[in-house]
Amino acid sequence: MPAEHRTRGSYSAGQATRESILDAAMRLIAESGYHGFSLRDVGREVGISHPAVIYHFPSKEALLLAVIHRFEQQMGLVGVEIDEGGAGLVERGVIPGDLGALSLQLMRLAKNPEAATLMMSVDSALAVESACPSHPAHAHYVSRFRALRAFLVEQLGVLADHGRCRSDLRADALADCLIRTWYGLAVHTRYLADTDAGRYPISTFLATSARLLALTPETVLLAAASVPEDLGDIFARSMRMYTGMADA
Repeated sequence: MPAEHRTRGSYSAGQATRESILDAAMRLIAESGYHGFSLRDVGREVGISHPAVIYHFPSKEALLLAVIHRFEQQMGLVGVEIDEGGAGLVERGVIPGDLGALSLQLMRLAKNPEAATLMMSVDSALAVESACPSHPAHAHYVSRFRALRAFLVEQLGVLADHGRCRSDLRADALADCLIRTWYGLAVHTRYLADTDAGRYPISTFLATSARLLALTPETVLLAAASVPEDLGDIFARSMRMYTGMADA
């Protein structure tokens, strides 16, 4: 029994160390990008030795893949798994089933502004860096952008077919506008120092999206009816921004 306790304790301590390494790596990527830090820097950030970092993550690329896996799990927009065979990441596509579910997931992120700010900073840093084909996250971001764009094009087409979207732009053009708006706001977030930095860009994105799509009043009311009570404050803020964007 004592040996069993030691084994369980060692496993728990190992998991805690692994999570601390991932926390530190996310902060360093947000601050300096993937190329701006080393595994030794991660060790110093956590307060452990360089060999201890390597024990959990044998290479910087392995650490990056684990960060992407964790980041995508927390964002809840795109599914990804680490291939145990060492082939990198397995892409699972967009997680939300429709635009309403995607909007609710973004509202959930906005409920934790500090975490949302970190995730958006990591996302924007990696999205810019991985435009280079040699970057280890390049394949993931190619898949990510394609999956999100295809999802948006399909869902915007459904809205238009049901008369809920009155924009005169094609679905593919609208999808591109939404993706560019998101990443523009993600970069803008890096310049916001207050504690509201996480709520501001997400609320702004939701309000801007509704304006770009020219959603009908009936669609906005349907969206409001589907928002859980705990997300009501985020939705209300988005609607205030939405209203404020129009001419008086």
